Amino acid sequence: MVDDLITNYMFLTAQNKEALLPNYVITETRLSTGVEYLLECIRAIETSCELQISYYDYRIDKVKSYTIQPYRLKHKDYKWYLLAVDVAHPEVPFKSFALERFRSLDEGKPFRKNEELDFETPYRDAFGMFTDAQAERLVLEFDHRDGNYLIASSIHSSQKVIRQTPKHITFELYVKPTLDLIMELMRRSWSLTIIEPEHLREEFLNYWKEAIKRNKNQQQQHHHQQQQQQQALTKTLQRSAASKTETRQTHKDEKESTKKTPSSYRLPSSLMPMPWR
Repeated sequence: MVDDLITNYMFLTAQNKEALLPNYVITETRLSTGVEYLLECIRAIETSCELQISYYDYRIDKVKSYTIQPYRLKHKDYKWYLLAVDVAHPEVPFKSFALERFRSLDEGKPFRKNEELDFETPYRDAFGMFTDAQAERLVLEFDHRDGNYLIASSIHSSQKVIRQTPKHITFELYVKPTLDLIMELMRRSWSLTIIEPEHLREEFLNYWKEAIKRNKNQQQQHHHQQQQQQQALTKTLQRSAASKTETRQTHKDEKESTKKTPSSYRLPSSLMPMPWR
């Protein structure tokens, strides 16, 4: 019964459709991804069946085939991940596969689960999905507003306040400084000061320098494009003004020519016909 309730809750959360919830609940417009494969993954975990999947690799921009043995599901930032053993690489304890990258999924043969696999410890000192770093002490300072947000909703379970002033709140964390954590901290760059460790501060400085460089280049390109557009507009206006001046001069010349030309030609009196009597 409990398993059924958990499964239904997971599926409802993943679907995130207004039709499944009362009208007084405003759902998030950003939908969870990979939902179409969620129930099949749950079933494969519960029945210990291998899965053959076609999986899109963002790094090489190609679809690859895997045979995997599924063990756990993990949810992060509206994304579902399947923690599984890659049959082709049994030396790796497990890998994470984002359900949004699945292109196809087929159930395979049953397998015997390795009860000694540890899925809890690698994530204990990690934030998000990546675990490829050693946990270390981080000391981070934020302005008072952001600090209050982080007190209410901590980044990691190890987080604690070590100093508080009217302007700043300083936290200590013991966590793996992985790419997921870096991306999370980047969200609060406007108030973040990295006190420790120094190598993490240097890494952030490099990211910020590259970001400033990219955006300055973009700004210069935009300014150059604006100058070119302004120059083209100026030339167009100059040509238009020259054309109007030329047209006015042509009209003036035509009027002058008309004044100099007699309106009618009169015969000499000697050649005029005599009136009839």
